[in-house]
Amino acid sequence: MIRIVSLFICLTAVGFAQDLSAQEILDAMTERAEAVTDASFLIVGELVDGDGTVINLEVDVQVIPEQNAARADFYQPDALADNFVVLDGEDFYNYIFLTNQATLFEASDPDALGGIFSSAAADVAEDPAFKFTFDLNQLFEGWEPEVVNYEDGRYTLRLVNTEQDVNIAYVDATTVEGEWLPETLTFYDADEESFSAIEFTEVALDTGLDAEDVTYIPEDAEIIDER
Repeated sequence: MIRIVSLFICLTAVGFAQDLSAQEILDAMTERAEAVTDASFLIVGELVDGDGTVINLEVDVQVIPEQNAARADFYQPDALADNFVVLDGEDFYNYIFLTNQATLFEASDPDALGGIFSSAAADVAEDPAFKFTFDLNQLFEGWEPEVVNYEDGRYTLRLVNTEQDVNIAYVDATTVEGEWLPETLTFYDADEESFSAIEFTEVALDTGLDAEDVTYIPEDAEIIDER
C-alpha cells in the first residue's frame, strides 16, 4: 500500500511539472533573469564551420545587466585565446591581444561580433539572439516555443525560428525546474543538423561584480573607432 501511495505521489508531481507550458517556463526564466544583479559563468561547447571543421569554444563571461556591462574572455578557440570583447553601455569593444588594439562599435552594430568567427560560426555569432542575458524570452523574441521533453526535473524547450530562409531553424534549450536558468543551447539548421552546442557552467550569481573591472581595457590599447 505504501509503495502504491508513493508511486501515486511521484506520478502526480511529475504530471504537475509537465503541465507547465513553454510560455510559462519562459516567463519563469524571465522572472529569474530579472532578479539577477550580476553573473559570471563559463561557456563551453563547439561550433561547426562551413567546411565541417569543429571549433572548440570556451569563453569566460561576466555580466552586470542593470549597468549594461559585460565581458567575454576567450580561452578557445586557440586563434582567439587572450582576446576579449566588452559591452560598456552603448559601446562594444573587440580587443585583439596580439596587436593590443580594441575596435569600438556601437552595441547594436551587427558587425561587432562578425569578425570573430567565420562561416557557420559567424551565423551564430551575428544572430540577434546573441546578447548577454539569461532571458530566453528576450534572446528568442518572436520564435515559437514548445516543450519537447521533461525528465528528472529538466525541461527541454524547442524554440522555432518563424523567419524563412534563415541559417538557424530552431534551438533546443534545457533548463532545470526551479532554477530557471539556461543550461544548454543546441542550434539546428533547416536540415535539422546540429551545428553548434554550448553549455553554461560554473555559474555564480549576485557576487558583487564591479563594472570597472568587467569593462576594463588596457590603458595602452589602441582604440579603432568604427562607430
